[in-house]
Amino acid sequence: MGHTPLIKFQPREFPNADIFFKDETKTKTRSLKHRFAWALVLWAIIDGKVNSNSSIYDSTSGNTGASEAYMCKLVGLPYVAVVAKELEQEKINQITNHGGKIVKVEASLRNSHAKKLVRRNNGFFMNQFGNAEHAEEFHESE
Repeated sequence: MGHTPLIKFQPREFPNADIFFKDETKTKTRSLKHRFAWALVLWAIIDGKVNSNSSIYDSTSGNTGASEAYMCKLVGLPYVAVVAKELEQEKINQITNHGGKIVKVEASLRNSHAKKLVRRNNGFFMNQFGNAEHAEEFHESE
């Protein structure tokens, strides 16, 4: 998944504590959601939820959507992000710059609309919130 440097932090109040942070801004998507999205895509592939003809849909407020778009592009799967109409243009650009497509709806309808698109197009609803535990099964740190 790329190199994410460790940054050492030593609080003055705790001289014996060495705390390390991974700098996730150094990933291709510059997001903390980078590894999470990769783990979700791996799970969907390995568990047989998607195949080479699948499209992936998810409801997102931006960061995970941008990372999912990037990961789907890596494996050759189309990605559609269902977002709130008022989502900031910068987040929309992050998703589309990584190959994702955007569908705008009322914020409260994101999940239901994503599910409707999945049924209509025979796709897969990634459901980042409902499937988060599956990502942990495939998460790997460098």
